[in-house]
Amino acid sequence: RNRIAMISSILEQALIILPLILGAYLTLSLLKLPDFSIESAYLFGAVTAFLAQDLPLGPLLLIAMGGGMIVGCVVTF
Repeated sequence: RNRIAMISSILEQALIILPLILGAYLTLSLLKLPDFSIESAYLFGAVTAFLAQDLPLGPLLLIAMGGGMIVGCVVTF
């Protein structure tokens, strides 16, 4: 039981970070562009998830989308 929980946790973390890795590869390696929004969005999402971990999934997704919008606006301006 403990092994299944550990494997599930590892798989969940891998699936969460996979889009970040792919996005970083596309912008940094293929396009040769520095993209600071990746690190900012990851940090903002981690802090938000830590602070709002007791919320249901719906509000948590809205908070995550709002955080992504804030990071995108700040990097754009």
